[in-house]
Amino acid sequence: MVLGIMGVTAFAAERTQRTEELNLQTDEYKIDQSNEDEGWSWDADTATLTLDSVDFSVNNGGCIKIPYDRDVTFILNGENNLKTSGLSGQATIYSYSYDKDCAAKLIIKGEGILNMMVDTTEMNFEYPVIDVVNLILEEGTINAEGGAIMVMNTIEIKGGTCNVKNTPDYGLYAVNEIKISSGEVNVEDVESVGMFVTGATSYTMSEEGILITGGNIKVSGKTAAMYTGSNIYDGVKDIIIMIGDDDKIEILDSKFGIYVNNGDIKIQNGNIKFDNVNEPIKMKDESEGNIDIEKADYSKIEELIESIPENLDEYTEESVENLKKALEAVEK
Repeated sequence: MVLGIMGVTAFAAERTQRTEELNLQTDEYKIDQSNEDEGWSWDADTATLTLDSVDFSVNNGGCIKIPYDRDVTFILNGENNLKTSGLSGQATIYSYSYDKDCAAKLIIKGEGILNMMVDTTEMNFEYPVIDVVNLILEEGTINAEGGAIMVMNTIEIKGGTCNVKNTPDYGLYAVNEIKISSGEVNVEDVESVGMFVTGATSYTMSEEGILITGGNIKVSGKTAAMYTGSNIYDGVKDIIIMIGDDDKIEILDSKFGIYVNNGDIKIQNGNIKFDNVNEPIKMKDESEGNIDIEKADYSKIEELIESIPENLDEYTEESVENLKKALEAVEK
């Protein structure tokens, strides 16, 4: 459940609200810096920013601009709030540039909470909440509202909790890969795609687009819950799900559940539930990929099969062929 995901009105009373961007790319932050009243400290040698119940609210800008050419670690203590707004608003956390190897990472740790909100009411562009090169969530809770979590390379969730809601486009957006091995992920109220990997050839390094090997996940998107590839780029992007018995995936309220433009769909040991999804599994007609489903929770598959109407005349030929392809892929 994702309840009270943004506590933007309940800021810690003891902190001074910061209303201008914290730009860690400037020369000033080549040495250690801190602001006790605002609740943050920067270790320049380790590129570690500790946030302790901060309250950032920036109009016409971003909240935190991080280096794009080195790894940066955020340590979360308490409940932290970042909000951007205004005509020239920006992502709450961003690097803006990226090096040619797309190697720099934002690593989030700690036991605290990070609430991030983009208020797009006056913005001239639908900015993401996070816009960096790579993102790794190891611990803590990150709550994103109003915009996507977007990276130029890979999103990796190894633990903690990631909540995304109420976005005008995407939930989790990566050019190369989304990897989830543990933790909790909730994506809801997304206008387009819940988890989207484009596979742009300039940055693609892996054929795996979405790789889920663990965790408890709820994801929805009006167009699709999970989607890889695009009509513009021809890179191969697979969706692979291999979760344990204690892990669970719920795909909700979407036109398409799992959609691959060009690549394979592989589901093994999948405890997956589809609810209010028009087409649970779909592959683009021109794709040369395969659908392979084995050792799944077949009670869910059987429920899905039983729900298929006998008369399919009202469906398009493409939809019927995708359905047949998915059913033929199930190995009992």
